[in-house]
Amino acid sequence: MAVWLMAAKRRGAKDPIPFGPMMAAGGAIALIKGQAVLDLYAMCVARIWSL
Repeated sequence: MAVWLMAAKRRGAKDPIPFGPMMAAGGAIALIKGQAVLDLYAMCVARIWSL
């Protein structure tokens, strides 16, 4: 989110970036799709370890 705001020249590198909305969005995603996200993460970690 911060990268998009800085690329659009709406925020500078020194401006504060609120993380509350991102944490709330992450919590909502975890409530709705938590197990699917964990399964995807476990699959990615397993692939890295098998290299």
